[in-house]
Amino acid sequence: MQQNKYLSYLGLPALFGTERTKEILHVNPTAAPERIEPDEVSICVYHYTADQIEERKLENVEQCVQFKNSNGNAWINIDGLRKTEVEAICNYFEVHPLVVEDILSINQRPKMDEVEGQLFCLLNMLYYNEEKRTVEIEQISMVLGNHFVISFQEDATRDVFNPLRNKLKIAKSQVRKRGADYLLYAMLDMIVDNYYLVMERLGEQVELAEEEVIRSSNARSLARINQLRKELIVLKRNIAPVRELVNGFLRSESELLDVSDFPLSDVAAPPPAPTADNARLDEIEKATIVRVLESHGGNVSRAAGALGLTRTSLYRRMEKYGL
Repeated sequence: MQQNKYLSYLGLPALFGTERTKEILHVNPTAAPERIEPDEVSICVYHYTADQIEERKLENVEQCVQFKNSNGNAWINIDGLRKTEVEAICNYFEVHPLVVEDILSINQRPKMDEVEGQLFCLLNMLYYNEEKRTVEIEQISMVLGNHFVISFQEDATRDVFNPLRNKLKIAKSQVRKRGADYLLYAMLDMIVDNYYLVMERLGEQVELAEEEVIRSSNARSLARINQLRKELIVLKRNIAPVRELVNGFLRSESELLDVSDFPLSDVAAPPPAPTADNARLDEIEKATIVRVLESHGGNVSRAAGALGLTRTSLYRRMEKYGL
């Protein structure tokens, strides 16, 4: 059955964000997802010691080789993933082929592996799109080697690392005085910190939805609740597996890591899955249905029409909430 035909059987009108539903529910296990390669690849290097730092934009991946065994530490950031460039730089830095395969794949579950003397971390950065009011994701892969970190990002226009870049420019800052393992730790810390910011923005949207229900309970308020549920699904799918990644990182016995040197922070305790917001949305949805049913004298057909639901869908919700 075609996807659009399948979704039509769910009884979701356009008001309920069917396009977003497609994005979240679309999984075809028989087809390998494909990455669209960018027209350009941007390579930026921070090469630093406690006293000195050099920031360079490189023209090609061949120029990265000089930072493999140089004095000091190097952060090599690749924006835009093209197979040719990724394979080339990974070959120079002796990254295992299975890791290269993970870097080039999409829709990967967060993971941490130690392969042939290097640590590999893969997870998603999360952003909140204020205009669309949706949670957006960007996969990032990071390889820790001896005195270097290579990060591979999909989107050259944004990331969460600007505070880290600013710290790197401060002489004798903690990140400048410590090794490449601390740099990787700081990157994970900032990714997790941003999870909290996205959760806060969604929490604010839940509060606004609650206020909207108090003012007026109708199909639009129920649609907003439905959209928020979808964003919470995206959030939960991305946050929950990161706990396993972080625990593996902090418990690693790799010679590349000095875990005792890492300060306690949010990276040691990623935010919990947003169950509280889900429960709150249940209460808001229940209040919406009660108000609309009361305004239509208990007539289920008219209430369903006002809420943009089929009678069957409304009955299911009434049963769920004991109405």
